[in-house]
Amino acid sequence: MMLESQQLIKEIIEERKIVTLDIFDQQKKIIGYLAPVTISILDNQEIIDKLTKWRNQTQDNFLSQFTVTSPETKRWLKDDVLTDYGRLMFILYFQDKPIGRMGFMNLRPPLVDGDGLIRGERGGGIHFIHYALIAELTWIFEILGVEKLITKILSKNENVIFMHEQFGFKRQQEVKIYFHDQGTKKIILEYGEKIQEIKNEKLIYMTLDKDNFLQKHSN
Repeated sequence: MMLESQQLIKEIIEERKIVTLDIFDQQKKIIGYLAPVTISILDNQEIIDKLTKWRNQTQDNFLSQFTVTSPETKRWLKDDVLTDYGRLMFILYFQDKPIGRMGFMNLRPPLVDGDGLIRGERGGGIHFIHYALIAELTWIFEILGVEKLITKILSKNENVIFMHEQFGFKRQQEVKIYFHDQGTKKIILEYGEKIQEIKNEKLIYMTLDKDNFLQKHSN
């Protein structure tokens, strides 16, 4: 049986419910917005190409590291993203310019996982991602019945970890990670039978609680 929150995501993806999240700066001025990825994206080659470029530019920050093509991105969107009602991706717009993506996955209230934050292009100033996260997380916590968000970050991404800590995320644990080379695809795993352990690097689990977030960032 589909959860109420999953039904909402399904309606958004199928464009039966229209949702756009305004991004406000510290002075409460609208500086951009978050647009959910819906079925229309399959006809939007510009955004598909940008998602492909952004993913390739930042692949070292992901647990799956490989070069993708636009047709592969479109197939991934069609077969995975748009059919998963525990997941929603947003395109970040500064004014009307797409500059990145963010989202969530594995929605299982009261928990949800963060997914694939990428700033692909300039725009909006150094605090734009901070303001975009406030817009996204406010919606997640207030609308979807989520009490805690979990994210995983490679320890080498010190700037990303610092940004999350400044935002209110707390470190929960560090786990060993293992490298699995599949030729053109490199996979980083949290388990490693007969797979090479990655020395001097860990996977950092961080969490953000609803009450702490809303107390700090509610209007």
